[in-house]
Amino acid sequence: MMRAEHFSATARGQLATELQRASDFQAALLGMAGHDLRQPLQVIQSAYGWLGSRIDTASELARLERGEGPKLGVQCSITYSYI
Repeated sequence: MMRAEHFSATARGQLATELQRASDFQAALLGMAGHDLRQPLQVIQSAYGWLGSRIDTASELARLERGEGPKLGVQCSITYSYI
């Protein structure tokens, strides 16, 4: 590996520019990845809150917390309301 003093001032400037561009790219990439990872989690949290607001019994709450669906033979329906 070459040390910085082995480079000319122009080469050091170019190296600094390239390092800054790489750092900017890394920051942008991490920002996009973080956004893409947060979106599904926000949808899941919203759905969980919505389901939790419609729970009538302790057994339904326990099933929701365990991540279980409705009991067999029980029909589920989802009602959408538009504002």
